[in-house]
Parts: sequence; structure tokens; C-alpha cells
Amino acid sequence: MPEVAHGRVRRRWLDLVFVLFLAVVAFGVFGPNPGEPVNRAGAGARRIGEEVRSAAPGGRIGEGSTPAPAGDLVRGLSSEEVGNIVMFVPFGVLYPLRWPRRRRWTIPAGVALSAGIELTQGLFLPWRSPSLIDIRWNSLGAVLGFSLWLAGRAALRRRITTA
Repeated sequence: MPEVAHGRVRRRWLDLVFVLFLAVVAFGVFGPNPGEPVNRAGAGARRIGEEVRSAAPGGRIGEGSTPAPAGDLVRGLSSEEVGNIVMFVPFGVLYPLRWPRRRRWTIPAGVALSAGIELTQGLFLPWRSPSLIDIRWNSLGAVLGFSLWLAGRAALRRRITTA
């Protein structure tokens, strides 16, 4: 009987964490464009850097270097793209934890959730710009999260069998 109660408590905690994750995603969907503040901060930092270089005697500070494109957090990816990836990593981990028998649906469910978000933005949120590319980045996040879950599960099984 204690194992059954433990399973119920675990499911309740996972439900709570999953709902909190969905609330954060909803804020990201219905709130302001999440990449704008980061991109503004990056542009401000570049402007300050340019002023420092121009005020330096001899103009030697940063000479020969090229600044990163606006909003780049990871080489070649904007803050919005990185945010779309990171936003769905928890989904890829939480879904198979909460529904272990349906774990094979983790990635399709992540793609469906992402497509639903973009559809909602296109139909009901004129201040947001839906994009098929966002579905790709969200899906990559779900794949990365699911990969982390698979790696954690394999490590746990290895630990249990060697103990």
C-alpha cells in the first residue's frame, strides 16, 4: 500500500510541475515578445562598447574584432531561437516522467503544443508574429529534453543493475 501512495504523491508533484511549466509557456505566448528585452540590452551594450573604443586614446581597444550580430546568445542563434529551444526542454523531460506509458508520444506532443502556440498567435494575438521556424526550435527543445530523460533513465538503470 505505501508504494501506491508514493506513486500518487509522485504523480501529484509531476502534475504540479507540469502545470507550472505550462503557465510559464502561456506567459511566453500571451506576453510581450520575449526576445525584445534581450535584444535591446545587447544593442545597448554594443553602443557602449563603441563609445568606449572611440574614446580610447589611439583607438586600440577592440581593434580588429567584429561584434556579434544583435541578439546572438549562441553563435548563429538569436536570443529568441535559444529561448524557443530552452522553453521546450522541460516538456521533453516532464512528459515521459508524468506519462511513462505514453513516452513515445513525447516529441509528437511537443510538436503539437508548439504548432498550437503558433496557431494561437496567428489567429488571436496580433502583437505576436507566428513562425513555422519557431515550431522547429520548440521541437528541438522537446527532443533535447527527451534525450536528457532517456540518458537519465539509462544511467539510473545502470546504477540499479550494478548495485
